[in-house]
Amino acid sequence: MYSDQFEEPEEYLPEDEAKYLREQDEAKIPLQAYENTQWVHSVIEYSSQYSASWQAQNICGESNTYPNYGDQTTAWAPREASGSKEHLILEFKDYFFITGLWIYETYNPGAVFKISCLPIGKDSYEIEKLVDTINNTEILKAKFLNVKDENNDWITLYEGDTQQLKLERKARIFNPTIDLTKSSISKIIRIDMDCTDSESWSEIDAVKLIGVGPCFTDEQQTQQQENNSSASFVDENNKNDGKDNNKEEHNYVNDLKFIFNNQPSSDCCKIQFPIRKKTSLENNLFVQVFPKIYYIHEFLLRYRINNVKFLEQFIVKDYNNNEELEKNTFSLTEMAASYLIDYLYTGQIKLSLNKFKEENSDYDNAFDFIKELQYISEVLNIDNLLTCCNRTLDIINQIQQHEFSITLFNLFSSSINSGLYEDMKRIYQDTCTKGEDYIKETFPDLKLIFSMGEDEESTPLTPSSSPCIYVHSSILKSRCTFFKTLFDWKVIEENPFMEDKKIKEIVISDVKYNIFLLLIKDIYTGSLKKEEITPDIAIPLFIAQNQYLLDSSLSLQVIKENLSENNVLDILNMAIEFSFEDISEFSHTYLLQNIETNYLEIKKLLQGNEEHALYQFLISKNPIWDLVINKEVTYVKQWVKQVNKFSSEYTGWPADNIVGASNTYPEYGDLRTAWAPSKSKGAQEYLELEYDIPVYISEVRVYETYNPGSLYKITVYSSNDKVNKEVIYDGETKANVLPAKSRIFIPTIDLQKSLAKPCNILYFDIDTTKNTSWYEIDAVLLCGFKEGK
Repeated sequence: MYSDQFEEPEEYLPEDEAKYLREQDEAKIPLQAYENTQWVHSVIEYSSQYSASWQAQNICGESNTYPNYGDQTTAWAPREASGSKEHLILEFKDYFFITGLWIYETYNPGAVFKISCLPIGKDSYEIEKLVDTINNTEILKAKFLNVKDENNDWITLYEGDTQQLKLERKARIFNPTIDLTKSSISKIIRIDMDCTDSESWSEIDAVKLIGVGPCFTDEQQTQQQENNSSASFVDENNKNDGKDNNKEEHNYVNDLKFIFNNQPSSDCCKIQFPIRKKTSLENNLFVQVFPKIYYIHEFLLRYRINNVKFLEQFIVKDYNNNEELEKNTFSLTEMAASYLIDYLYTGQIKLSLNKFKEENSDYDNAFDFIKELQYISEVLNIDNLLTCCNRTLDIINQIQQHEFSITLFNLFSSSINSGLYEDMKRIYQDTCTKGEDYIKETFPDLKLIFSMGEDEESTPLTPSSSPCIYVHSSILKSRCTFFKTLFDWKVIEENPFMEDKKIKEIVISDVKYNIFLLLIKDIYTGSLKKEEITPDIAIPLFIAQNQYLLDSSLSLQVIKENLSENNVLDILNMAIEFSFEDISEFSHTYLLQNIETNYLEIKKLLQGNEEHALYQFLISKNPIWDLVINKEVTYVKQWVKQVNKFSSEYTGWPADNIVGASNTYPEYGDLRTAWAPSKSKGAQEYLELEYDIPVYISEVRVYETYNPGSLYKITVYSSNDKVNKEVIYDGETKANVLPAKSRIFIPTIDLQKSLAKPCNILYFDIDTTKNTSWYEIDAVLLCGFKEGK
């Protein structure tokens, strides 16, 4: 296509950069925690298309044009440049209760003036294929079998004025405000456009549907659960990035649920709920209320339910007294009580149709049960759960389709567990961080006392001077294997039925208070952040986490990032002492990579000290350490002194260009300061490079500045002995897989062979059969140890 009014840009952003900028722009548009997204699955009707290059099906799938602006064949364009009325009917893979739509307009935006959806149940269709006689292209038209009145059956979600004359000439994500009071469960969207004011083609790259979904009927939802499929649904085309619970959150919730699934502990309280039950007598139904005892952790009751004053009337203070309930207008069913407790411990509720099919179920359907939960949430002032119920009931009342009650409720419920994390953070703050000034309403049952001073030389702390942390034994037991074992072995006796619950004490003698508080925070909140782990505490925290069988990946990461010449030997010694293999490996790798600056210190520390654990470790890991520690050597780096032999050279790119220090890298290209063979590809080449000083070779650095990857073998020997040769590297050519940019190639050499004797000649075997153009080398640096000082 061509337009006199607009000049196309000379070039578009590279794909990776365009995707990055698109994701940045998408992140600026707020999404609710309960909203998911999906791209167009198919285009089932369109008014016109310019040609097969700008076809309507280009809209399907993820955006591949935005934020590039211009007349691009990766987008859809109508037949006419301007003045026409156009429309698209799009089908998505899954049903959503629609809350938004993002339209990626990549050329002359602003033509969209109306967006409609076709509700579930009215969206069966057949496709008719017509021919556009003007440009001889196929046109698709959808015939909807259950639509009797197009004006009423299609629901208008958005209607507004066109904006072509007001907008800048740049791509945009059009995010119109959807009328939620009219929205419905749908997967069919119609977009109407008025191109009258368009000065050139108005083009669309992609469309993303936003909503609560995917929506299944209660029967389908139950089948999904039975098949172990997630009701919140995640796949490539339908996801709410960053909002799905990750594995750590899942484990955290399961750990807290473990508290309730096990025997009550000494931080439990006894609560007597008034349970309402239907009973049948001579074919007449009566409602009876009777007391039922539950053991629930009081800190959860008081922090997860806002109306604690109302709840206190049901908490039994005398454990030996089961008095009858006082007459009260509040009551709940056994099923509601069970789900309420589930919410307290997990932060969400997952409904299943099977519960309502049970013979003695308290409810005939999910809709009535959600209304019961709404009532309980109002009375107890549970904000998140009340919001979940209100949203579900509002939608169901609006669309009048009760069979979606379970799926909608579960989708909203999966987004409210953030309240659990916030409440657990408050419990942690009020219980664990205040010492003796802890909030008494948190009801801890365990006191941790610390006897270790600030350093190993300081005087041990006395009970009166010791800092302390108050905790709940149930949380420690559920979240920490070490404490679970401690309780299972009855090191700490639990008696949840004692009338006078005394707080028990444990002395912690092997970890400092500030380090242990971080362990406790991680146990309580599951949200220890990397920024909280400073380099000075990373090592003791890592040791403590391993000692108490907790995840140490974050502290390990901090240790890695802060490894330096000043601390690497101390860290490696610690890792050897405690058998931390991960730290040992990356510390040893660091020593090898920086051997030029650390070998003298290691030699001074370990020479003649064969019994030292560090000596034994290093000698077992790499033969270079035997050389460094036990021989009189000096580390040297040297550039090529002369090129003895070469297979060929291209005129103007002689082999002697490799002599001396690099003068081309990091520039990339066919540059005359490097060596190039006579043939651009398809040949076997070689180079023999000589250096001034024979060395025990520790490293070879090859500066490849054009089409890297052709070097596949390195042989070494001495100018004084060219008979005894050693192949120290034998790899594969990678000329066809490496990116087109210069690199310093450091091959993994066989140190057993390279350190066997001093050498000063490198022989390169080069294979250009997989090249697309010349392979070029700028310089080669030889690193190693010479004998003597």
